[in-house]
Amino acid sequence: MIKEFTDIFTESEILFYGGILLMALAVLLACIFIAIFTITGRRIKRKLYEEYGKCLK
Repeated sequence: MIKEFTDIFTESEILFYGGILLMALAVLLACIFIAIFTITGRRIKRKLYEEYGKCLK
């Protein structure tokens, strides 16, 4: 498997494109987690408002 890869790409190309792939994966995961934390944050704020009332800021 590795030998077939090195026939197509050089080692530096594998590192380069692998890095791009990892960065794209990191951006995708960041977007997913931002969406999850936004949704759960709204739920927590709503629950705190119901239990304790308006914020005193």
